[in-house]
Amino acid sequence: MESSTIDSKQHLPAEASAKEGGVGRMRKLPKAWTTSTVGYLADSIQYGHTAKSSKTEVGPRFLRITDIQDNNVDWSSVPFCPIPKNQIPKYRLDKGDLLFARTGATVGKSFLIQSEIPESVFASYLIRVRVTKAIESRYLYYFFQSSDYWQQISDSSSGIGQPNVNGKKLAAITLPIAPLPEQRRIVARIEELFSRLDAGVAALRQAKAQLQRYRQSVLAAAVTGQLTQAWREQHPDTEPAEELLKRILKQRRENWNGKGKYKEPVEPNEAFEQNPPSNWQMASMDSLTCHITSGSRDWTKYYTDDGYAVFVMAQNVRPLKFDSTPVIRVSPPDGDRDKVRSAVAQNDLLVTIVGANTGNVCRVDRSFEDYYVCQSVALLRPVESATAMYLDLYMNSEEHGQDQFDKWMYGQGRPHLSFDQLRSTAVFLPPLAEQHQIVAEVEARTTAIDHLEAELDRQITRSNRLRQSTLASAFRGRLVRSQTESLTT
Repeated sequence: MESSTIDSKQHLPAEASAKEGGVGRMRKLPKAWTTSTVGYLADSIQYGHTAKSSKTEVGPRFLRITDIQDNNVDWSSVPFCPIPKNQIPKYRLDKGDLLFARTGATVGKSFLIQSEIPESVFASYLIRVRVTKAIESRYLYYFFQSSDYWQQISDSSSGIGQPNVNGKKLAAITLPIAPLPEQRRIVARIEELFSRLDAGVAALRQAKAQLQRYRQSVLAAAVTGQLTQAWREQHPDTEPAEELLKRILKQRRENWNGKGKYKEPVEPNEAFEQNPPSNWQMASMDSLTCHITSGSRDWTKYYTDDGYAVFVMAQNVRPLKFDSTPVIRVSPPDGDRDKVRSAVAQNDLLVTIVGANTGNVCRVDRSFEDYYVCQSVALLRPVESATAMYLDLYMNSEEHGQDQFDKWMYGQGRPHLSFDQLRSTAVFLPPLAEQHQIVAEVEARTTAIDHLEAELDRQITRSNRLRQSTLASAFRGRLVRSQTESLTT
């Protein structure tokens, strides 16, 4: 069992060879600089307290990995810890403490306490580092954001099943050390440049949010007829949706393959404040589909890397996009009754009905052989495949399809949608010719939106590269003027 405190002084001395660890990649450092290890620079490297958290105020706040989000902690939401009073000083957090995630999805990420906080202790899956007076804690913190640090973390975790950072690995991390006054000037310069980058990224993210709002406004205009109002005026003789619905219902009856005798479709259960255009029709999703089902829970026992079939999971269903990249392979037995009813075909509509992404909808845009939905994904097959693209837009519109799903979701912590709720989803159904026009106009607008979003993403990626470039310059002595301009190997 690991002890709660690491003997940090048993690691490399203050002038560790520049060939050691990640610092070996830094060919030249200013003459007044040296290299060292986290262990040598730390007064203590300590694991946190092992206990269960409590929502009741039974002691100090109890900081866990999950409480650190986007390099920030909402201390008012951090739970409490029933720790004995005589143990509090050992685990109490103070300004200047550096904390590290030992394991999990955020392994290696660090957090610096930079201001006064409520009385708090830290949990066992965090490591706390307290540094000596020879190092500015913010200098060390910014090194922990650099690519050199992350490379060392990656190297130390390679070849193990569950990546982790323990105290010894952390203590062995090597880094370049500037004289203390220069550390402070470096930190000030990093924060100045990062502040500008942060402002730029915030503006880019705001622009992306505006594009998303515009995307939804396009969908709202599309599924209420506003987008094609001029088109309708130019095409007054278009066959009304009432005739389209009659044909769909006739085909639905003729091709019925459900259980027992034919079942009439359920009525739509949503009353909207606005009415659709006069030649549109209100219909239920049940009346427009011939098949609503989901897959088998039992197939999980057939998972295999070399399976011939693909199990379509919730992560494959993204709004307006079927993502075939995440692949879970299965080899279900021949003759399994779920194989026929859960097989995916082109123009099927998929809806996530369980979990965090409940309500995600996409259309299957091409044929996939031996793809089958799992139990958390509903498959809806339109009677008339030509309506699938419009129905995909409709069910993804926030004010119509998504709003209905939001009202119906049930289950605390793990939302669900039922087949009955999907069947009774109310749809504004346009004439088929107008559906094609709607799809074309939405695609034209969203293509432009996609290009703009891609450019914004490129700018955000560029800012992240600039951030890493700034850190690389900082820890090579090139960000601020050194006390000496001469360089040495």
